[in-house]
Amino acid sequence: MEYIVKATNAELGFNIIENPSQKNYYKHCHTGFEFLLFLEGDAEYVIEDRKFSLMPYDLIIIKPSQYHYLSIRSKKTYSRFVMNFQKECVPEILMEYLMNCPSVIKLDKEDELISLFSKPYRYLNEFKQNSLPLINSVITQIICLSAQKKSEEKHLLKTSPLTSLVIKYVNENLNQSLNLDNIAKKLFVSKSYMCHTFIKDMQITVMQYVRNKKILLAENLISSGESLSDAATKCGFDDYSTFYRLYKKIFGIAPSKYKTEI
Repeated sequence: MEYIVKATNAELGFNIIENPSQKNYYKHCHTGFEFLLFLEGDAEYVIEDRKFSLMPYDLIIIKPSQYHYLSIRSKKTYSRFVMNFQKECVPEILMEYLMNCPSVIKLDKEDELISLFSKPYRYLNEFKQNSLPLINSVITQIICLSAQKKSEEKHLLKTSPLTSLVIKYVNENLNQSLNLDNIAKKLFVSKSYMCHTFIKDMQITVMQYVRNKKILLAENLISSGESLSDAATKCGFDDYSTFYRLYKKIFGIAPSKYKTEI
């Protein structure tokens, strides 16, 4: 069972999946925020170099450009509410909290915050297109209430120290021309060991991670007014054609089209 609601700068969904399969949950990152309210299932969630063993009513908060994915541990029915929304949906006064808040917040079954996740569907049915401001107000309410909750770190699992170092180094050097040789050299490890460890922890190659992060940074620069060529240069691309191909592959449109539309 699946319900999807699309509002201005936001997409909201409710899923109940029987016999879930790992192939349906891909590894990715995106430019906006994501709230995932875990209701039931047997799964872990990876956000960058942290892995969380999920419990019912965990609220997962994913920030822009954070690499993340769901790891299914068994065929137990999986259900969730999920909200994806852009920075434009967040009041400026709440942005600092949201950018620095915990990744997991533990909720009780009767918590009022949980009921908010079903409101957009009721608003859409009752008010149709006029529901969009109300849906955005629900997002604000969820942010405000989550700020009053305590984080849950008891079921936090770390990836290997090497993977954490790779992630830290890549994110601090996205403006450089990164490759496997210079990353391994900087971290004083063998390239093969680094690649094997990273794939084991993250289910993605080091260079896939690098490319995704660079393109997301470039998109943020472009949306802030940078020219396409300047954005590509600031993200460490050696040539514009490589940047163009990767951008189109990840976002599905050419960067020049995006620049025209904003």
